[in-house]
Amino acid sequence: MAVQVSGKRNERRAYWVQVMESFHASGETARGFCQQRGINPASFYQWRKKLAEAGAPASARSFPGFIDLGELAPATSTSRLEIRLDLGGGLMLQVVRG
Repeated sequence: MAVQVSGKRNERRAYWVQVMESFHASGETARGFCQQRGINPASFYQWRKKLAEAGAPASARSFPGFIDLGELAPATSTSRLEIRLDLGGGLMLQVVRG
């Protein structure tokens, strides 16, 4: 019986790794992703945390560790750079240079 439980745990973990990979590729907010697919948000967040703590691949953790914006030109008196990140839940991060 213990082998079956272990097998079910592995299946459950594999399922959630796949869910997190799909979420990462979707570009949606966690809330919208869960809502559209009928996924319990509490389970989603619990598994996202669990997979991150277990060292799952970044693609399964649903968030990249680095976003490459490419090479930025040096700041001049006329150059302006504006970056806006929608963090979800009504939160917006805005960085302005120039």
